[in-house]
Amino acid sequence: MTMWIVYRNPSDYPNKWVVRTHYVIGGQTKPSNQLFVGDILDDVRAAIPPGRVRLRPHPEDDPVIYEVWV
Repeated sequence: MTMWIVYRNPSDYPNKWVVRTHYVIGGQTKPSNQLFVGDILDDVRAAIPPGRVRLRPHPEDDPVIYEVWV
């Protein structure tokens, strides 16, 4: 399964929005090298393929995770 995780203000891209592609393999989430950086949320959402479903982050997720798309 592929997930696109949207981050707000992550430490490696301060004051930016970032979407990173992650793969779920054998019950573990593995980040890919594919990421998109933007100044506004709509910039990075445009990189997410159409037809995906948005999920809210789990309460135990890192606070910089804004949303998850599957």
